Order: sequence, then structure tokens, then C-alpha cells
Amino acid sequence: MATDGIPVRAALAREWPVSDAPENRRGELEALTGRRQRRISRFTQIALLGAVACVDEARARPAPETGLYMVSSHGDVGDSATMLETLYRGHQPPMPFDFINVSSNMAGFYVARELGLDGPNMMLARGTDSLVAALELLGDDAAHAPFLVGAVEAASWPPEVHRRRLQVAAGTPLAEASCWLWLDPGCARPVGHLRWLRRVGSPEAALQAAAATGDGGRLLLTLGEQLAAAGAMAAIPDGWARFAPEGPGYHEAGCARVLCRFLASGEPGTLLFLERHPLDRDYLAVCVTNRSSSA
Repeated sequence: MATDGIPVRAALAREWPVSDAPENRRGELEALTGRRQRRISRFTQIALLGAVACVDEARARPAPETGLYMVSSHGDVGDSATMLETLYRGHQPPMPFDFINVSSNMAGFYVARELGLDGPNMMLARGTDSLVAALELLGDDAAHAPFLVGAVEAASWPPEVHRRRLQVAAGTPLAEASCWLWLDPGCARPVGHLRWLRRVGSPEAALQAAAATGDGGRLLLTLGEQLAAAGAMAAIPDGWARFAPEGPGYHEAGCARVLCRFLASGEPGTLLFLERHPLDRDYLAVCVTNRSSSA
């Protein structure tokens, strides 16, 4: 990753509360894109609503060679559950449209088509670590070419069943999400910078590196789900404050929500997102600075 980090042209987090029945978002999507999107899944609708809004936020169009990395904790869970219900309880074959749309890769195709992209297009799912995994895979590529990186989470119904899938307490408010970062090394006026992503041996090492990276403003810390659940760092070190933006409910794109909300806020400072690595005893740390602190 470049020494000064990768410029972020735009960042946007869209979230919707989950109610007792799914809300139709076709009208909202048609108003945003200016045309009817036919025969697409709910997962694809949500992906498009976030990606197109993020690009509109920058008041620019991505170059055709822009790459697309889309992530989700477990992909299109809702349509997958519906198809399996049809197969195993209804003893009926799925409709062709339902079968095709179960593939979460379809959402990336529709986003690329809508935005006129013909660069690399990848879908990745690694639970709550999916966004960090995508940024790891991008590596130095994003320092030389633009990429749209999005985290998409769609719910399934009924909500009480979806809560059990997510392993959250009964009655926990749920949400759907479409959170996007437009990384563009050629952007002259970014909203902020993705400064670095690295493995560290301890939280203290990450805090020291992030504090040395910032050029002013507040030092903000967000712990990932695993660290927060373990009660890690109950006492915040001097000079740091927690960053925990509120949302309409729980979804598994928490890291994306935090990064996008911070970068879009314009608040001077440096944000460190810290989580346990899912495969070993190391920690994963992501550091971003916004426009004011990285100018």
C-alpha cells in the first residue's frame, strides 16, 4: 500500500431497518438509476442502491477500467433460504430466475453493467471479516488503479429465523446494508485516505502506528465484533476515543459501516479499526484518515 495511503474519492453507508415483512425497494432503485431494473434479486437491489449512490456522491463517473470488489458475510442468504424451502419442503424444483439469482456474483455483474465497468470483478464472503479480506486481496493494486469496494448485507424472513442465523439475541433490531468505498489513486480531492492495513502482534502496536500516522484531529478506535465480545480494551488509552456510529439495527458489515461513516463525516482525525485475525493469534488493523487530517 502506498506510503501516503490510497485516496478515497467517495464513501457511503446506506442502511435500512428490517421490519416484519420485506419492503419493496424497486421504486427507490428506479428513482436512483432513472430506469426500471427487471428480474433482479433483493440482494442485487441493495447492492445497486449503495454503489450508485456512492458514485453519485462524488459527482463523477468511474473510468471503465475501474475494478469491483463486493463482499458479504454469507452472500444472498434470503434467496438461498427460499430456494431450499422450495426444494426440501415444497418438493418442487426452483424457478430458473430464482436459481440463477442465488449466485451472489450476479449482483457484481449488475453493478458493473449499471456503472459501465469492465475491470476486475470479484465477490468474496468471509463472515464479518469480509471487507478486511477484500482489502487484503487488493493489496497494492488499489495504489495503481481505481476500485469500488462494497459490503452488502440483505436480510431473510421471518426476522426471528434470521436472528438465529446471525446468532443474535431474540428481539435484536436488524438492518440491511450497502456500504461502499471508491478507492481512486488519481483523485486530487479525496474525502480521506485508506492509510494502511496490516497484521500486528498486539493492540498496543496498532495504536502506536495509528497515532504516528495521523496529522491532527482526534484519535478514534473501533473494535471488531470478536474483540468487543471478549471485553478487550475495556479502558481506552489516553488520547483515544471510541467511534461507534449508530445504525438502524444489526448486520454483519460492521467494519464497512464504521469506515464509511467516518470517511463521510468530515471530522478531522484518524480512525483505527482493530479485530482478531480469524486464522491465528494476530490482530488485523485498518487505519483511515479523513480529508482534514490527511491534506
